[in-house]
Amino acid sequence: MKKLIPILFLITLSFNLFSQVEDDNLFNIFLGNKSLLEEKDLLMLYPNKSTKMFIGTNEKKYSFLDTVAWSYNKDFFIESKHLKNRNIYLYVHKIIGPAKFYLNDILVLETNNGFRTYEVNIHDLLKKGNNKLRVDYTPIYHSLNYNNNKYNTLASEKRVINRYPQYLFGWDWYPKMLYPSFEHLKIDSREKQNIEIEYNVQTLKIENDTAYMLLNIENDKHYFKIAKPRLWWPNGMGETYYYHMTTKDVGYNLIDAHLVFGVRTIELIQEKDSIGQSFYFKINGKPMFVKGANYIQQSITDTDEIRLAKKLGINMLRVWGGSDYGDGLLYNECDQLGILVWQDFPFACALYPADSSFLENVKEEAIQNVKRIAKHPSLALWCGNNEIWEGWNNWGWKKEVKDTALAVENYNKLFKELLPNIVKEYTPTINYIHTSPLHGWGEKESLTHGDCHYWGVWWGDSIFETYTRKVPRFMSEYGFQSPPTLSTLEDYMSKPYSKGNPEFAIHQKHPRGFELIDNRVKQWFGDYSDDEDYIFKAGATAQEAYKIAIEAHRRAMPYCMGTMFWQFNEPYPAIGWSCIDYNNKPKPIYYTIKKAYEPIIFSIDKYSNPDSIFIYICNDSYESSSLDYTIQIKDNNDKIKFSVTPNTISAEKFKSKIIYSIALKDIKDFNPKTDYLWVEGEIENNYEENKGKKTISNYTFFVYPKDYIDINKHNEVKRKYYK
Repeated sequence: MKKLIPILFLITLSFNLFSQVEDDNLFNIFLGNKSLLEEKDLLMLYPNKSTKMFIGTNEKKYSFLDTVAWSYNKDFFIESKHLKNRNIYLYVHKIIGPAKFYLNDILVLETNNGFRTYEVNIHDLLKKGNNKLRVDYTPIYHSLNYNNNKYNTLASEKRVINRYPQYLFGWDWYPKMLYPSFEHLKIDSREKQNIEIEYNVQTLKIENDTAYMLLNIENDKHYFKIAKPRLWWPNGMGETYYYHMTTKDVGYNLIDAHLVFGVRTIELIQEKDSIGQSFYFKINGKPMFVKGANYIQQSITDTDEIRLAKKLGINMLRVWGGSDYGDGLLYNECDQLGILVWQDFPFACALYPADSSFLENVKEEAIQNVKRIAKHPSLALWCGNNEIWEGWNNWGWKKEVKDTALAVENYNKLFKELLPNIVKEYTPTINYIHTSPLHGWGEKESLTHGDCHYWGVWWGDSIFETYTRKVPRFMSEYGFQSPPTLSTLEDYMSKPYSKGNPEFAIHQKHPRGFELIDNRVKQWFGDYSDDEDYIFKAGATAQEAYKIAIEAHRRAMPYCMGTMFWQFNEPYPAIGWSCIDYNNKPKPIYYTIKKAYEPIIFSIDKYSNPDSIFIYICNDSYESSSLDYTIQIKDNNDKIKFSVTPNTISAEKFKSKIIYSIALKDIKDFNPKTDYLWVEGEIENNYEENKGKKTISNYTFFVYPKDYIDINKHNEVKRKYYK
């Protein structure tokens, strides 16, 4: 299933077997007594790859979805034998929109949180024969019609009262797209022997070649040891080994329960030092350099996306706080593929209420999800929110709220008391931070203390070279926009590819997006035409942003210990930041990041000193490798102006170092408009299936492509690098 949440009304009758009630007339949708939609319009209920919702300007047709009341009706048949079981539940999971559930015209459930699972025993309301289930939705629009001063929140962000993925209310890469839906709705019986047990296995510590473990089954704790354990390691660092455990009767008549777990320790190190405060992860006692991305969790994880992340070289995904908790598919895939997960709680870019009702709702939501996720070895970190503390300090919110002291008190109740206490109780071995980042990108501490969201390049319209001067301890957000691939563009919009074409322009959700892309495209490639030329140059320009940034972060190891670009995936065919587009097609930046995320790379620093070039070797793996290499500076006719083949050196494990420097004055007849640098070498490849010698390379030009004497030569060198 692809992308958005389909409205799938499924009633499952489960009595030691599962029998799905199927009906061609699955939906009855009414506004009052009048049918709301024609049959031909029902396509919008299934926004998957075949949908027309996002083609051209079609999305405008559906802006009314959050303004009307909806009623879903379903008849189903119950046999008398089914009623013998006293445990028959209505189960609702990931419901979008405030709803009331009626069984045979009796109210049985009210929901107001899309992150929770609801269960209610409905046995006494069922009857032999025909039964009726009705779901009435209150328009989500009505929930935004309140006085924000009541909650001491922002008038500009009234979405916060709703516990649904926040990006659905509109973001700078996604339209406002709110419509009532469920991920799961079923009626089933609950025989005790069929209940799936709730468990998690945590590695308390690994010491003296022994793993000390905690098994928690239904809140019943058991301690045990594993001698000489085989450890679970992230992608590129070792195997993702699993243990399988069978339990006998644990007090719930559960026989032969099969538990699967990985043995690993994960910790976030935040220590004061001479520079400021560190921010890095240790896995199984070893420091790791994070090569990651921000991930938009949608209704159901697309497993193809996670496999593309592994191929990219990613070892950590940050599930961003404006989306959702990770679902089971996400964590299962990450467990198997060795991708750690930094999980934000779903709060982003606004002040949230902290009245007793809201806190109680969030408490139940958080407990359900923390307990559900706790068993996965891929879980690396809990984070309270995205950019709320930064927003409070830097975005003018203090002038918008009625009571600033109350705003801080509310923040503390939610992010420094409620959520960390739940994390401590149910995942005591996983670190919690209350926000990301702690300091905004305009503050000097953002580069010396903790993680950083650096948006000077993009929001600040700075040149890409700024990334080399703004290197933090851990970069958890940064990026630059580019269009989807040509094939995806052709699926959803027409030419010309310009802001003058409504079909194209509507897919740019950032208010300055076209302007900011245009500034950098013209700087790097000059003018363009409104067709494939623009798409090519915009994609190629974005490649330069990520190449410069990631290499700068890797050169700075161990000062900088992580780079997580914004963003990996795309829930909408946007002109946006993702490295794979809405159709899961890799954009040009995907291949740039893949090269920059290899375990051992050359990196060329021509930025820190205008008179010199420094060649680095960066190795973030735990194995050293011998390195033979050659550095050449050639002109556009491949005439060699400078060449050196130093002695064999070591690409030392987990180290970044300068291996050669060149003074520009020593290059005979050097001309930045005609010359380029190429470095190439061979290493022992111990990190992939095809072990043996592997060629690594890198290149740089000394002027922008538009200023180079021969653009064809520029493209030829670039193709050679990516080959």
